[in-house]
Amino acid sequence: PGVTLTVNPGVRVALEDDTVIQVEGTLRVLGLPGREVIFTTKRVTPAPGVWGEFRFPLNCQDTTFDGNRDHSAGSTIEHAIIEYGGKLGAAVKGDRCTFALYGTTIRYSGAVGVAWDFDDDTNGLVIRDLTVVDNVSHGVYANGDYIGSGDLEISDSWIGRNGGSGIDSTYANLITVDRTVLIAN
Repeated sequence: PGVTLTVNPGVRVALEDDTVIQVEGTLRVLGLPGREVIFTTKRVTPAPGVWGEFRFPLNCQDTTFDGNRDHSAGSTIEHAIIEYGGKLGAAVKGDRCTFALYGTTIRYSGAVGVAWDFDDDTNGLVIRDLTVVDNVSHGVYANGDYIGSGDLEISDSWIGRNGGSGIDSTYANLITVDRTVLIAN
């Protein structure tokens, strides 16, 4: 807690089987278009779900957003490719902790692409310019503790060819989907 890890553009991270990246402080993945940060398996012959997940647990530093719902502080994953994770249920999972995803591709998860558990104290989840494709289960899954307990915003994204629903949610207060393609889920 209280520590910030910044991953710069163009970095490639090859992960061992079962690896979990647990974020208890702040994670800033700062790729750029054409210089994405890549999180992938170390295996020569990859398969969906061989490494664990990005996990943003209850004690991580919540991301905050300004009046335009732009990221202002906390964890963000920008312009990254996250592939072959999801062994533990999702490639990227937030547990009552908010993070931001911008310009990122999540593919070949062994389960859900992005999963988010939330309650009334959570700041909401903002996803922009996200590609969630070819995952074994849902593209995006949001699960609240009770009716009306969180907001989910997805815009300018492409969610397709996932084994479950493109977007699945239980008890979200408000789900806003704008300029997003949902196809063949």
